[in-house]
Amino acid sequence: MGVPESMMIPMGIPTRMLAYPRRLLSGEPTRDKYLIVDGGALAGTGAHSYTAGS
Repeated sequence: MGVPESMMIPMGIPTRMLAYPRRLLSGEPTRDKYLIVDGGALAGTGAHSYTAGS
Protein backbone atom coordinates (compact mmCIF):
# COMPACT_ATOMS: atom_id res chain seq x y z
CA MET A 1 0.00 0.00 0.00
CA GLY A 2 1.45 3.38 -0.99
CA VAL A 3 1.44 6.70 0.79
CA PRO A 4 -1.55 8.92 -0.07
CA GLU A 5 -0.52 11.79 -2.33
CA SER A 6 -1.81 14.35 0.22
CA MET A 7 0.71 12.99 2.76
CA MET A 8 3.75 13.30 0.49
CA ILE A 9 6.19 16.19 1.02
CA PRO A 10 7.91 17.66 -2.05
CA MET A 11 11.64 16.87 -1.92
CA GLY A 12 12.66 20.54 -2.26
CA ILE A 13 11.08 21.52 1.05
CA PRO A 14 13.35 19.50 3.38
CA THR A 15 16.38 20.71 1.42
CA ARG A 16 15.36 24.36 1.91
CA MET A 17 14.60 23.73 5.60
CA LEU A 18 18.12 22.39 6.14
CA ALA A 19 19.89 25.10 4.15
CA TYR A 20 19.77 27.82 6.86
CA PRO A 21 21.16 25.70 9.74
CA ARG A 22 23.89 24.44 7.40
CA ARG A 23 24.89 28.03 6.51
CA LEU A 24 24.70 29.06 10.16
CA LEU A 25 26.93 26.19 11.31
CA SER A 26 29.43 26.80 8.52
CA GLY A 27 29.96 30.40 9.69
CA GLU A 28 28.48 32.07 6.61
CA PRO A 29 27.05 35.53 7.35
CA THR A 30 23.26 35.89 7.39
CA ARG A 31 21.91 37.20 4.09
CA ASP A 32 20.64 40.80 4.16
CA LYS A 33 17.12 39.71 3.25
CA TYR A 34 16.97 37.67 6.50
CA LEU A 35 18.84 40.13 8.73
CA ILE A 36 16.68 42.11 11.16
CA VAL A 37 19.14 43.52 13.72
CA ASP A 38 22.92 43.84 13.52
CA GLY A 39 24.99 45.41 16.31
CA GLY A 40 21.89 46.70 18.11
CA ALA A 41 20.53 48.61 15.09
CA LEU A 42 17.96 47.68 12.48
CA ALA A 43 19.63 46.20 9.42
CA GLY A 44 18.72 44.57 6.11
CA THR A 45 15.02 43.73 5.92
CA GLY A 46 14.52 45.01 9.47
CA ALA A 47 15.60 48.50 8.44
CA HIS A 48 13.02 48.47 5.64
CA SER A 49 10.20 46.85 7.62
CA TYR A 50 10.46 48.30 11.13
CA THR A 51 10.93 51.65 12.84
CA ALA A 52 13.32 51.98 15.76
CA GLY A 53 11.56 53.16 18.88
CA SER A 54 10.50 52.30 22.36
